[in-house]
Amino acid sequence: MALTETQNLLLDCLKHFGVSKGKAMVVFLLLKKENQQMDMIEYLLSKEKVTDEEALRESEVALLLHALAKRVTPQQMEIIRLRTKGYQTNEIAQMQNTSLYHVNTLLDNARFIVVELCRDA
Repeated sequence: MALTETQNLLLDCLKHFGVSKGKAMVVFLLLKKENQQMDMIEYLLSKEKVTDEEALRESEVALLLHALAKRVTPQQMEIIRLRTKGYQTNEIAQMQNTSLYHVNTLLDNARFIVVELCRDA
């Protein structure tokens, strides 16, 4: 089976950080969608060092965000992505041209959905 350019880049990034071959394959198998693989590549490139456990945790987060995206609005998903990238809620409100109350409400609703997803898993 030939790998795509994104898949090859992901494997190269994992190798660069010394993620064990077995755990790299688990990460690779978990992240089947190209956008998930690109998110993982972005995460890896932002780090100086990544352990096996961090790579697996990031894979699990990517899968959770993917499942969450199916249950929230595009605006809510964008707010969630900005928050997971470290932006504060007041910054997100400004970027999204909405109120701080609205951002907090959307994040609270998303937390409830995440709890449901984790409970159902």
